[in-house]
Formats: sequence, structure tokens, C-alpha cells
Amino acid sequence: MLEPRVIADSDNADLSLTTWSPCAGGTQVAFIEVAGATHAWMGHPGGGSGKTGPPYDRLDSSLTIWNFLAGHPRS
Repeated sequence: MLEPRVIADSDNADLSLTTWSPCAGGTQVAFIEVAGATHAWMGHPGGGSGKTGPPYDRLDSSLTIWNFLAGHPRS
């Protein structure tokens, strides 16, 4: 079993990144934990129904997901 690697973000103390790699076929699993965030889509004001709380504005969820996927193209 792979041991996770936990990295703190030096620019944002609310963020920590846990990664597992290399997995089968050279893949990677990544989990970003955001302390203090609600369930609203992060980084996009007004994104959501308002029932989930205010969006966390120090991380853009869409950009973060895109950057991960772009860095791990299908083979």
C-alpha cells in the first residue's frame, strides 16, 4: 500500500494536499483539504444556492481541477 504524502501550502495555511503516487499505470490520486470551507463551489462568488454557505474565495475549484486534469492526460 502506498503511503500518502501530505504537503502544506506555504501561501495558504487553510490548504493541505495529500497525494498517493505512483499508482497503477503511473496514475496519481490527489486530495485537497480546505480548512474552513463550506460546501459551496470555491472561488466563484454567488456560485450555489446559498444553502451551503458562502463560497471559499482563496481557491478556484474549477481552475484547480482543470490544472490537475491537464497535468495528467489520458494515454
